[in-house]
Amino acid sequence: MLPRKSALVFYILCCLWSLSIQASGKVAGPFLVFSNPFLPAFFTLGDKDPFVFSPFHITVSMHGDSATANLLWDSPKKERATLKAQLLDMEGNSYKTWEKAANLKPNATTFVGFGGVNPSQFELSDDKAIFVVEADLSCKCDARRRLRFFKHYRHLTLPDPGLESKTVWTNEGWTVVVSAKRLALNVFLQPTDETVSLGENAFDLLPKEEKTLKITGWNRPDVAPTIEMFFLKGNNH
Repeated sequence: MLPRKSALVFYILCCLWSLSIQASGKVAGPFLVFSNPFLPAFFTLGDKDPFVFSPFHITVSMHGDSATANLLWDSPKKERATLKAQLLDMEGNSYKTWEKAANLKPNATTFVGFGGVNPSQFELSDDKAIFVVEADLSCKCDARRRLRFFKHYRHLTLPDPGLESKTVWTNEGWTVVVSAKRLALNVFLQPTDETVSLGENAFDLLPKEEKTLKITGWNRPDVAPTIEMFFLKGNNH
């Protein structure tokens, strides 16, 4: 009987804890909550800063000369998005642009179509073309951009991205600014010191784009940490 009573007590405590979450929207203990219809788009882990979970996600499907942006909006609130799409080459030259507005359906996927997405009409080969869709929303969401290629990764003709990095000391500590002259895929920064860590590591950079990452674990303002850069190489490397 004791195991049954213990299980019952545990079940009651879980129910009470769930009700407290629904009332406050926060987790006041060392618990990880990944999905709860009563929670906002964040949870707190003890006294740590909130971890943000994006309610927005975008994918792109290609079919013939057209493309479709699939906009998943995992929120009961209404939201409006402005989509900007471009057909680029890996040097950053733009061949065609689109701009469309979309009313996101609550807790559903909204589909937005783009026509004339064909690199050959601009004498641009499939292994060097990129279709990029970016969404502008009022919410503070991640995953706002999606890159889509016309060939598999292993068949892309990727140029040397011309990656450059610069470490900068500020009042809040060290940051590293990474920039790319050309398309850079799966960029990963590796500090040589094991105590150093970087936020939001592993990312893509469009041509002439830059990204700033915060460095933690290095508190010497007189000496910058050493950081190595890695990226995806194509079949031409």
